[in-house]
Amino acid sequence: MKKKFTWNSPYILWGITALAVIAVGIVIYLGASHWRAVADLVKALVNILSPVIYGLVLAYLLNKPMNFFERRIFKKVKGKTPEKAASKRRMLSLFTIMVITITLLSGAISLLIPQIITSVERLVNRLPAYFNVAMKWLQKTLSDNPDLENIVLGIVGSIEDNITEWLKTTLLAQANTIVTNLTNGVIGVVGEIVNVLIGFVVAVYVLSHRETFAAQMKKLIFAVLRPKAAEGTLRGLKFLDFACGSFITSILIDSLIVGVVCYLAMTIANIPYAVLISVTIAITNLVPFFGPLIGAVPSALLLLLESPTKCLIFVIMIVVLQQVDGNIIYPRIQGTSLGLSGFWILFAILLFGGLFGFVGFLLGVPIFAVIYNAVKHFAAARLTAKGLSAETGDYTGSVITEETVTDENAD
Repeated sequence: MKKKFTWNSPYILWGITALAVIAVGIVIYLGASHWRAVADLVKALVNILSPVIYGLVLAYLLNKPMNFFERRIFKKVKGKTPEKAASKRRMLSLFTIMVITITLLSGAISLLIPQIITSVERLVNRLPAYFNVAMKWLQKTLSDNPDLENIVLGIVGSIEDNITEWLKTTLLAQANTIVTNLTNGVIGVVGEIVNVLIGFVVAVYVLSHRETFAAQMKKLIFAVLRPKAAEGTLRGLKFLDFACGSFITSILIDSLIVGVVCYLAMTIANIPYAVLISVTIAITNLVPFFGPLIGAVPSALLLLLESPTKCLIFVIMIVVLQQVDGNIIYPRIQGTSLGLSGFWILFAILLFGGLFGFVGFLLGVPIFAVIYNAVKHFAAARLTAKGLSAETGDYTGSVITEETVTDENAD
């Protein structure tokens, strides 16, 4: 009798699995062979979807503050029906948080930008004086060694001649190209401003319908994956939300506090370029480990040309500030740990920073925390299934095998 064909046959499922594996392998091979084209395609998609990306990031950052207003501040708002009351609370919370965000951004821009421009103009105007001071110091330092002095001055003179020749030939010859690039740069800045404005609109839409988007994402995950795998994926996404949310929020608040304290201390000590340096310190403080050094070193060198005394005061102030921040301020803001040691944090910063630049520096630690947590749970599940201990301390000093576990149980 002829067997009836069924799609649930093991052979059919194995064949489909094999074809899927081959197809994935081909896609990976083609992607690796044409990596530059794939990278260009991804870059183009990111540029096209940048307003949506800005909106999603803004919505994610404003989600928790909006929850606070919706559940605490406007919780007593009533309506004809529970649905209308909830809608009123949502709209009031969304309107309030957007007004606060736009007000804070506008205030920060109106206060910081003019002072930063003033600091930069002062720096540019004093560059010739700084150069003369550096040259005099160099000549004085090398005066006891004429041969070395001649070599250094010759190198400086060669650099000056090359710069002059470049200005006369290359710069003038490429004047049209430079003007075109500047024009494109201005257009790019205007385009980014438009993208940010559109991002605000996207954020408003996402925040007002966040439950619907969350339900659709959950529905898609359960449609693609098996129930157990879907539940594991949702747990991973929940941990990712916790890791990114706690890490980004805490580091933004910490950097803001560090920048404000740095500005107040520099103002009290009458140190120049207070706004410019404080903004630099606050931005670079977003990067763990290397951030304070990245911001402090060029700032100290700038102040050294202005006044060695001011530079020394600034260095002492930054050392004290970073100690207070690392031991008091940041631990109180962070509250909960991501479960990573200092080595893995450094590893995550170097890896993701090298791959994705500043975004990698900022998000590398929480993303790696998710990967680390997933591997940890996977290893624990596999060890438990084999009847082995999942505690790391049990593996120090000797190797535990299944036979030793069996022998211990028999004893």
